[in-house]
Amino acid sequence: MMSNQEFYETLINSLPQIEINEYRNGKWSDVMVRPHAFIDSEGRFLISAEYGDGFANYYDCGYPYIHPSLEKWAVENGGYFEWQHPGAICFITS
Repeated sequence: MMSNQEFYETLINSLPQIEINEYRNGKWSDVMVRPHAFIDSEGRFLISAEYGDGFANYYDCGYPYIHPSLEKWAVENGGYFEWQHPGAICFITS
């Protein structure tokens, strides 16, 4: 049987690559990136809302925003995201 940490590491490795527009080398370009995800010291699977990739944003959209691709991925993997605090969303299994 898989431990929680192993389960979360497997999920992190399966996160989708999502297209974002990024400024690199003096020009804007579309790039595919995975969200900045990690397991915190209390064993929670979190995705940073402070990494600058726009996948989760608590303040700047006028409402707490989670990218639709992440919402879909969470449902497909038996869970959903909740705001841990304004700087991170936490994956919760249903």
